[in-house]
Amino acid sequence: MAALTAAAVASCSSSAPAGGAQSAQDAGLPLAPIHVTSIPTITDSTSLAFPIDAYLITGQQRAEMDNATAILAGRCMRSFGFDYSPMPKAAKADQTTETNAPRRYGIVSAAQVAALGYHPPTTDVSALRASANTLDAAGIRVLTGGVSPAQGETATAGTAGSYNGVQIPSGGCLGQARRQLTAHGGTVNDAPIAQAVDADSLARSQQEPQVVAVFKQWSACMAAKGYDYATPYDAGNDHRWATSAPTAAEIQTASADVACKQQTNLVGVWYAVDCALQTSMINAQQQQLDAVKNGISQEIKAAAQVVGAAG
Repeated sequence: MAALTAAAVASCSSSAPAGGAQSAQDAGLPLAPIHVTSIPTITDSTSLAFPIDAYLITGQQRAEMDNATAILAGRCMRSFGFDYSPMPKAAKADQTTETNAPRRYGIVSAAQVAALGYHPPTTDVSALRASANTLDAAGIRVLTGGVSPAQGETATAGTAGSYNGVQIPSGGCLGQARRQLTAHGGTVNDAPIAQAVDADSLARSQQEPQVVAVFKQWSACMAAKGYDYATPYDAGNDHRWATSAPTAAEIQTASADVACKQQTNLVGVWYAVDCALQTSMINAQQQQLDAVKNGISQEIKAAAQVVGAAG
């Protein structure tokens, strides 16, 4: 896996667009089609790295930010007489970001589809449930300020009203905690500009000649096995798979899908093009994205100080 990831990362850095990195709307989409020359062979998509990862919040960073937010919000809640002490998240060395969805390019694992077809693996949420605090309606209002988490970042002063004669911070104790962490840069969630690069590169990649060509190869491979799909997404989104459990037909189709992906190296081609597009988009907006990276660094520094002071 390490060798695979290293090769994949190298393909991102060495693949360059044929035309200039001219800026279009939002994510700086290059106007000219691209052509990549370095294409890795990929049979496992769970550990891929992307150029935009440097401007997105990693799993480890998110855990650090969440723990610092909980500490600051807990102090605020105690000042109002509430006990709020959520279970800290393990800040393990998880460098994944939102780009690392294992099914960014559809199903890839032959072993997984043999049991699940197109159905996703189940997620164990018991730990999350165990960490939840029990708060009454008043406590929730003090914690959130009576607004959604997204609004909490920008809620105006006085929105939340007061509790026992004390003014609730705008966005509640969570909103106050987030503002403390982002006072010198950073955002609670991934920056919109970085999210746009991530989403737009995936959307644009499906229109690029090399990806269109490999889709046709994959489709021909599937047709030879008796299946009629133009793209991998068409196969995965087949309404017949909307069942509580995978059917035999679904597993057979998914297994053929993975086999054809491997035969055509579809994921390797798609990934290389996706990365090259991201590189062009980043180059077109380097200054703004550098500010995003600096903001994340500042927020992590603030979070580390909060966690360190709490012991």
